[in-house]
Amino acid sequence: SCSSSEMNIEKIHLFHSDSAMQRNILYIGTSDMFFQDGSTLIVCKNQEDYIRFNTDNMIQIFNESLEALNDYQEWFINNKDLIYEGCTLNDLLDSGAFIFQTTLYIVDSSQFLIACSSNSPEYMEDPFWEETFTRRSAPMELLKQFNQTHQELFSRKSIGYENDTIFPHGHYYKNIFIDDQRAATVILLENPDRNGAGYLSLFELFCEQIKSWILLNQE
Repeated sequence: SCSSSEMNIEKIHLFHSDSAMQRNILYIGTSDMFFQDGSTLIVCKNQEDYIRFNTDNMIQIFNESLEALNDYQEWFINNKDLIYEGCTLNDLLDSGAFIFQTTLYIVDSSQFLIACSSNSPEYMEDPFWEETFTRRSAPMELLKQFNQTHQELFSRKSIGYENDTIFPHGHYYKNIFIDDQRAATVILLENPDRNGAGYLSLFELFCEQIKSWILLNQE
């Protein structure tokens, strides 16, 4: 996972049996190199996380991984520039939506919507949700019910997942604490095509950048 606002993976190396594996390096090799399973399929591995590809073309996976890492590092730096150039929270969420390929929201400690990315989900066409987002808050009775049944969510420090609450489908969330008080919650609607530890590490990294924006723009 990512515990600070720094990229977790900084380099990509081809793996060999004498490698002393480091936390900030993504290693690429055959499945057999890592797991002694006799397979020549290519695996990318960082700490306990790994992805096995349905190919034995190591050069292709190495080049594609380098390109992806460069894209993420460029995205990370671009977000920092946006923050210090005075972007809005909506601007920052649009940057995140481009990478995560799904919708993001931020609510404050009162569950009031303070920012959302511009790529609205399909259910926004429903009159109930259209009105909810126009008001920037769910109906009071629904909020009371949610707050009573999900009180533990508000003190959670790590990324959580919910699929049976306000939104029509699953979402990840991360509370942002300032001086030990929950200042906001970032909501990432689930994208079935993107998941896993690497995806959530990026989300955690992005939430740290959102916290930086909040701290910089405190009144």
